[in-house]
Amino acid sequence: MMTTMVVIIMMITMMMMMMVVVIVMIIKMAMVLIMEMLMVMIMMTILTRIGTIMQERRDVRVSLALNLAECQSDPSKFDRVKEAMTWWKRITQRRYELGVRLNGKSFD
Repeated sequence: MMTTMVVIIMMITMMMMMMVVVIVMIIKMAMVLIMEMLMVMIMMTILTRIGTIMQERRDVRVSLALNLAECQSDPSKFDRVKEAMTWWKRITQRRYELGVRLNGKSFD
């Protein structure tokens, strides 16, 4: 009678230990998934930011080229070219700052 009681108690404790191990493993897997999602979100944010800057630079180049073409036919539109040049300088500066923030150094 005693031995069966001891065996039953041992089985119950083993089952409880297994449950604890399973719960800990589930928690670890959930933490890993959360960390991976955070990493993906951070990477997507950085890539989106870089893509936005590249898009802005391309838009400025196109508008600069169009404005220069217009200026050849009408010199009074030169103010728009100056405005596009200030945009170009601002975006170049932003790219430099982003490079400093990401790498600790500039792209230059």
